Amino acid sequence: MNEHERVEMVRFEDIVAESGAMKLVLAKARQVSASGLRAILQGPTGTGKELIAQAIHGNGRRAGRPFFPVNCGAIPSNLAESELFGHEKGAFTGAHRRTRGWFEQANGGTLFLDEIASLSPEVQAKLLRVLQDGRFQRMGGEEWIRVDVHLLSAANQDLRKQMGAGQFREDLYYRLGAILVQIPSLRERSDDVPALLRHFLARWAAKYQKSLRGFTHAAWEFLVAYPWPGNVRQMEHVVETLVAMEEGSEIDLNHFPAEILAIGHPDSDADSVTRSAAEHRKILDALAETGWNRSKAAILLGISRPTLRSRMNAFGITPGSVRSEPGPMIQAVPGAD
Repeated sequence: MNEHERVEMVRFEDIVAESGAMKLVLAKARQVSASGLRAILQGPTGTGKELIAQAIHGNGRRAGRPFFPVNCGAIPSNLAESELFGHEKGAFTGAHRRTRGWFEQANGGTLFLDEIASLSPEVQAKLLRVLQDGRFQRMGGEEWIRVDVHLLSAANQDLRKQMGAGQFREDLYYRLGAILVQIPSLRERSDDVPALLRHFLARWAAKYQKSLRGFTHAAWEFLVAYPWPGNVRQMEHVVETLVAMEEGSEIDLNHFPAEILAIGHPDSDADSVTRSAAEHRKILDALAETGWNRSKAAILLGISRPTLRSRMNAFGITPGSVRSEPGPMIQAVPGAD
């Protein structure tokens, strides 16, 4: 277990928030940061809960002290108590030395418990006692330990529904969260999508030292309309991959991963973009298979040669406009330098 986690300072101003929904989220997060109150950050996976927790920590009175993020969902239930509160040597089989838990390691700073709903009922009860009494004992120990920790929690499910189903303790819920910060999915904050695309393009282009003009118009329209089921995390991963693989100056549809193109959109305009992307890819595949012989490619596609020529013109497809081997690519973002 690490002594503590050092993170880069995150300012609230650095978090993309063009939408009204996200501006409200950051306004509430600022209140948490200024007050030092406990809070629950709730929202779908990939919406940026840990980033907001970092901003709450980094802009509050504990800035510069440890920020300790813990993914409770990744810890086996039989080890959660030891991980939270530590243990003494000999407390259980394999406990060869005294170990400090997360609460002790985050002393003076912020402890961020992600996926808190995954904690077992037994561990929830022990966490509640710590929050009520302000002290705890290591497993196998007799010494009472007090620490000063700003506790932030996160859940990707509705904890109130889990309370109703008997899966999460109601008394623990109210001890954990004086403030509930509800973070919307990316589909609920669509006004942020263009700004996020530009943000990630600039970030990864700088990291990979790529001189990219941005996305082509077709690629841009597709990405803006895409539903992003994996939220901001998915978008960042996709853009990083496209930038890393790009060898030209722009990123176009024919370089998008197949799994991205395969997902439809909720409205007809987006469906049109998806069909256009699929047709674009199909034409390129036919041309590649026939060695760019347009007559043979037209036969393979089941269309006339003039129709193929018209569609190639519409898509801007020329022998020099694509690579010899398919791969992901991005293009100039409208409004980006």
